Amino acid sequence: MAESPFFYYDDDFWKAEWRVNGAWNSIISAYFPHGINSFDWIVAPEAYPTWDETQSKAADLMVAAIESDDGALPLKLSTPVLTYEGKGSTSAQGFDKIAQQILVWCQRGVLFGSPFYSAFCCWAVGTHGKLAKFYAFDGQNLVPIGCGRDAHGGLEVKRMAGDFQDITTLAGWQYVDFMLSKVQANPHITAQEIANLPV
Repeated sequence: MAESPFFYYDDDFWKAEWRVNGAWNSIISAYFPHGINSFDWIVAPEAYPTWDETQSKAADLMVAAIESDDGALPLKLSTPVLTYEGKGSTSAQGFDKIAQQILVWCQRGVLFGSPFYSAFCCWAVGTHGKLAKFYAFDGQNLVPIGCGRDAHGGLEVKRMAGDFQDITTLAGWQYVDFMLSKVQANPHITAQEIANLPV
């Protein structure tokens, strides 16, 4: 890959939240393809943290798996795999506010039973225009995570404040690709796994 797939998207594109979220809907759906059967994924826009809610803050996007109990019907949604909150680049709400929104959504879901009938941990992405940051929710707190080097120079997910990544650059896009590939490989991360992430 010679460049980011978003290399030709100019700065004006990233000013509006709906375009930012539309781009990320496409990105996330590439890693979690939509479907309607067991073992498929749903990427839900404007997802509320509890089952019948329509009044609190909704996540811009939320990924859940479509599951069944040992093949029995009816099908149901898994606990959240990933929650996403995005803002346009001109928004006055920066990454601190975005992280707070993600945290409140997750905590409300845990406190009030969530659409998924149980407590949960999940991955999270926050974006501001073309910039992205990654997090993990451990059931109580939102932990900043990122891509770092292990003792042998290989890439690994770490607990780290980490700078945001510009997805229009090749380095930023490769970072995002690595992180989303890790989410895809371990969609139902646990609190213990988050606690055990290297620093």
